[in-house]
Amino acid sequence: MVTSIGRAHVEGLGSIEAIAREKAALVNGLGDSGLALVASPCQPMDAALQTYAHIVRVGVAEDADFALRDVVMSDRGLLFSAGDARFELPAVGAHNALNAAFAIAIGRAMDLDDAEIREGLATAEMPTMRLELERFGGITVLNDAYNANPDSMLAAIATLEAMEHDGRRIAMLGDMLELGDSSASAHREIGDRLNQGSIDLAVLVGPAMRGAYEELRSSGLRAIHVEEPELVEETLGSFGEETRDGDLVLIKGSRGMRMERFVQVLRESRVPDVAIPLRTPEARPA
Repeated sequence: MVTSIGRAHVEGLGSIEAIAREKAALVNGLGDSGLALVASPCQPMDAALQTYAHIVRVGVAEDADFALRDVVMSDRGLLFSAGDARFELPAVGAHNALNAAFAIAIGRAMDLDDAEIREGLATAEMPTMRLELERFGGITVLNDAYNANPDSMLAAIATLEAMEHDGRRIAMLGDMLELGDSSASAHREIGDRLNQGSIDLAVLVGPAMRGAYEELRSSGLRAIHVEEPELVEETLGSFGEETRDGDLVLIKGSRGMRMERFVQVLRESRVPDVAIPLRTPEARPA
């Protein structure tokens, strides 16, 4: 059993602690031969599971049974240590390193050797438009256009900054929709976060992103705001011609913004005839 705790699940059971107790109760059904894999650190789960056996704690905690360490993220993917060996995954995002560590721990529990596990990781297919990497025309695009909320937007920006990369980092961000009364403050928070980071250029799309743009106007970060949807393709077409070889571009926004259109705009402006997919990293020896 792999379990996680998130604030999105708090409603209904009243508290994170109550959720932890409910999830911990599932371990009772495993029997003597069962095995539970639990993220660590996770204090609520640690407290709820302390009376149960057959648990492997996976994660970055100092006392984790199956430790995740030395995560390196680049535009080639993830390189990390899990347990006592080194692995690669053709994906980005710190959460995917943790997901992979769980998969490796499960593989070992099923008596797979590390060569078999590495082969499986190398051929893993990530969900489309969720931190999906693609290269074309000398640039690398980090396509996270499936959807957006404040937490995932901040996480995507952090991923863009954390990737080892020698060229410019560009954030192309669309409106976060359906936020109600919190929309204005949420978009200003994105602008403030960009101010504090290491992005070279921000392209902000949609009326709500004006709040983020206003936060950036007093900073040294170059920013472009495209408010009217009908002007987006024209503006981004010229922007695509300005991109340089070596640029790393994050594209993200709510589903209703259809930010994946802009991946195509960039692709066509850089390379009219062909797109080259990201090469799967070769497995390295432990």
